[in-house]
Amino acid sequence: MKKLSILIAVFVVSFSSTIIAQGSQTAPAIEEAVIEVAQEKYTKVATDQVSNVVKAAVEKDFEGATIKEAFQDEEGNFKLVLVIGEETKTVYANKNGEWFNPNSK
Repeated sequence: MKKLSILIAVFVVSFSSTIIAQGSQTAPAIEEAVIEVAQEKYTKVATDQVSNVVKAAVEKDFEGATIKEAFQDEEGNFKLVLVIGEETKTVYANKNGEWFNPNSK
């Protein structure tokens, strides 16, 4: 009987120390990621200031589209807001009339 009570005491102590050890573990720290997005630096220009090369590219690639708004950056690239039917679409073209994705620069 004495051995049984010692065995039970050892079991209780080892079991309770396992529970205490598990309860005192801290959760891993969550790190915050900071994502910086490059700001577009386009200045609004009149639609008649868009180069003829870019206008020709719009006519060729976006049939029936009209340039609603135009913006230009320091490098001569254009950000154009086109109206195609009832749809509005924003596109980017370099000074040579070639389309590009501003996010892949």
